[in-house]
Amino acid sequence: MYYGIRFKDLSYQQITTGTTIIEQQFKFVSNKELYKPNELLKLFKESDCNVGLIDPFTGLDRQMDFQSNYNFLNTCRDFCNKYGFTIYINTHPNSESGRSGNVYQEGEYKGHLKAPLKDHIEGGKAFSNRCDDLFVIHRLVKHEAMKYCTWVNVEKIKELGITAHYDNNQDVINELGEIGRLI
Repeated sequence: MYYGIRFKDLSYQQITTGTTIIEQQFKFVSNKELYKPNELLKLFKESDCNVGLIDPFTGLDRQMDFQSNYNFLNTCRDFCNKYGFTIYINTHPNSESGRSGNVYQEGEYKGHLKAPLKDHIEGGKAFSNRCDDLFVIHRLVKHEAMKYCTWVNVEKIKELGITAHYDNNQDVINELGEIGRLI
């Protein structure tokens, strides 16, 4: 995205330069360790960053049940409020959303998976209940014309009172101004 061209079309020099830029702008924790949530939050606190990304959510060393998800998200919320930090958490749809009920039945996308809704998130409703903002990033990976396009669906923006799928709603676009415009 930095260069505005497909990765496969980048030169070796562009890849090297892009990698250097990423390494200068971001700090990475080792992906060779399995962190407990508090260990990761401690690393966030000790960094000079104000934003952290947990990816994948399921890669943390913790229980993965409903109550544990709530506890984890409450701990993250407390951390964010205490230290003025923002945490983004990447997760994936659960397997149920990939079944036949979540496939386009007609139109130009017939046979392709629909974007998952917030209730399809791995880890359940705890995320949609406890997060401030929820975005779904989706691609039609097997669609010949759309496989290189990325959709970003707004499912929730607490600050604006958006708690239902935004789906290009004109009232929401007006509220967001230029940042709500589709390109």
